[in-house]
Amino acid sequence: MLWTRIRALVRQQWAGLIALFLVLSGGSAWALDGSNTVFSDDIVNGEVKSADLGPNSVGSGKINDGGVHLPDLAGGSVDSAKVVNSSIGNLDLAGNSVNTPKVVNDSLFGVDIREDTLNPLDAHDAFDARCDPTSLTFVNCAGVEFFLQRSMPVLAIFNWAQYSDNDVGDRVAGICRTRLDGNNTSGDIWVGSESASGQTWRTAATPVVDVLTLPAGTHTLQLACSQNLRDIVFGDIRIAAVELGAD
Repeated sequence: MLWTRIRALVRQQWAGLIALFLVLSGGSAWALDGSNTVFSDDIVNGEVKSADLGPNSVGSGKINDGGVHLPDLAGGSVDSAKVVNSSIGNLDLAGNSVNTPKVVNDSLFGVDIREDTLNPLDAHDAFDARCDPTSLTFVNCAGVEFFLQRSMPVLAIFNWAQYSDNDVGDRVAGICRTRLDGNNTSGDIWVGSESASGQTWRTAATPVVDVLTLPAGTHTLQLACSQNLRDIVFGDIRIAAVELGAD
């Protein structure tokens, strides 16, 4: 009979201890057994942190479509390999966001450019009324300087007349050369005539036309002439450089 009372007392104490444990723990407690045993309702909302996730553990299938926004991306984190080819349109580019270093040289064609935004073709010219060399040494009788923003062909035009103002009745002659940046672009151009009337005379103009392909930068066209045999004067010298491309 004494043993029966002891067992009843122990059962009462265990029941009280279990009830106290449940009250302090806020509910029931049990051990997890097996895999895939934790469900969404087993986790307190907002309690899964970055430290709880393994590297590369969240894939595309776990992200809501359209759920990644600009603040979620680190600066410089999206490169060309992550962008679908030909997928970026006009609306994706900010105003004034593409400049010259971002465009491949000579990659734009006429259809890509609005023509009314282009400057007209540039032309440059020079004039000298009189050039009187006195020996076989060449002197620069006239020249024109111009600047090209880029490489392009240039139409070069030289035109002049020649005459004598003191060798009346004698045969007169001279030589001219066209020059680009101090270097000859033509061979010797012999000019001269004989005065048949014994008066001061002028021959017809002597035109020289050439097309030069020039790099970007500053250039100079010149006409250099010399005297040969007798006195000769070069007059009404005109030089023109016409750019055959837009800067």
